[in-house]
Amino acid sequence: MTKEIGFKSKILAAISSKTYPLLKAELKRKENGKFYSVTKQLLGKSSIYAVSQLGNSHNPFRKLIWMLILTMGLAASFYQVYRFGKLYLQYPVSVNVQVEQMRSLEFPAVTICSLNRMMDSYKSCLNPNVTLERCLQPFMTSNGLKPKSTLVMSERRSLQSCTSALSGKLSNEKDHATRFLMKYLAVSMETRQAIGYQGKDFIKSCSFNWRSCSEEDFEEFQNLHYGNCFTFNKVNGNKTQTYNTSQTGHWSGLVLTLDLKYYEYITDSATVGARVIIHDPKESPSPEETGINISPGFETSVALMKTFETRLPYPFKDQCANYDNIEIWPYQESQNQCIRECIQEINYKVCGCADPSLTSTTSQKSCNLTDVLKMCCLENVLNLFIEQNSTCDCPLPCNSTYYGEKISVAKWPPKKHSTKDDYQLKHMRQNQAKLKVFFSSMVQKTYEQHARFHQPELFSHLGGELGLWLGITLMVILSSLKMVGI
Repeated sequence: MTKEIGFKSKILAAISSKTYPLLKAELKRKENGKFYSVTKQLLGKSSIYAVSQLGNSHNPFRKLIWMLILTMGLAASFYQVYRFGKLYLQYPVSVNVQVEQMRSLEFPAVTICSLNRMMDSYKSCLNPNVTLERCLQPFMTSNGLKPKSTLVMSERRSLQSCTSALSGKLSNEKDHATRFLMKYLAVSMETRQAIGYQGKDFIKSCSFNWRSCSEEDFEEFQNLHYGNCFTFNKVNGNKTQTYNTSQTGHWSGLVLTLDLKYYEYITDSATVGARVIIHDPKESPSPEETGINISPGFETSVALMKTFETRLPYPFKDQCANYDNIEIWPYQESQNQCIRECIQEINYKVCGCADPSLTSTTSQKSCNLTDVLKMCCLENVLNLFIEQNSTCDCPLPCNSTYYGEKISVAKWPPKKHSTKDDYQLKHMRQNQAKLKVFFSSMVQKTYEQHARFHQPELFSHLGGELGLWLGITLMVILSSLKMVGI
């Protein structure tokens, strides 16, 4: 017991004396010296030339010079990395163009609509007091030819200006057109379908690739502006396969003869003819935004050149959308439909009702177009869209198919020498039109966007700039970490 106390006393005495602080300071000095020597060794053997010279130089002035050189190299490398990073964050794209000669091409969908939305014989159907069965009994005309005086007719925006409506200076013709439009929109879709052109009467003859077809090969749908429309080669729930063609020229593709029934034109129809829309079979047509008009008494040939375009989604510039994804875009099948739905939503929020002349799937209450204040409100909303270049979040589609259309027109049918056929010829030229839609070439052009830079290129550029300006290599970094025991 005495020995243990004596030993403790000696230890305490040694700690309290001046010897221990001296020993502690010596150990710290040795550790600092070791760190300095290791650091100097690392600097002297660094692959960065400016760093190695900085470590080996004993002259303070030389060290200052190499320090400035090192700083300039770091600044230059970081500047170059910043420039590339800024360009990378803009997500630039490159476009690859591919021209391919195809053995066969998928034929586009062809939609046809009459420029006369309803038959004049059924105008009594717009009367709410007349039943559909009663009004669908057309009267017979004396000679089948009943020329009608045409009137400038358009939808709500061009019927009358808001300024003239508020001032009371309304055009009688436009006021009549507005009232007709309201009556037409007031009837049910079933009635509008019944009083419009029927496929069996509108499509007089049809052939595709020299094979006969009929109105049963067309899908019918309702359009507020054009009435009944008919689409050939449309993909839907029942039809998943489209028609292909391997031929080019006038007699290949789709050939139609349309009976426009000029004598059935209503007073409010502005022009005589048909609306033709060439579009992708998977997309719904937009007759108001796209399409061409064909006239009776002419053969209209539409030569097509197919072009396919793919875009990149966010974060790239186009920020395209896959409208096929019903989870993200449940009610929008195309960009045009998305814009219409957006405008209708804003119409309802601002005006308390939707524009009845703007085709959409909205179930909101429709505005009364005879109400001047409502009409002006709708006009202001549309003007705001035009001024601000649209605020709707409706990006371009990621995949688009275009058909470069070259149109040629010839008088049809040809005049016959027999005077007996003069009346028939006049009747045909006044009421019928011929349409040919075909590919002029089996060449398909594809424009495909690709990301110009990928994520590995960002790190590759960083290493390249550091290696160029400073000489840093991964091998030296790993060796340095190993020397310090990391």
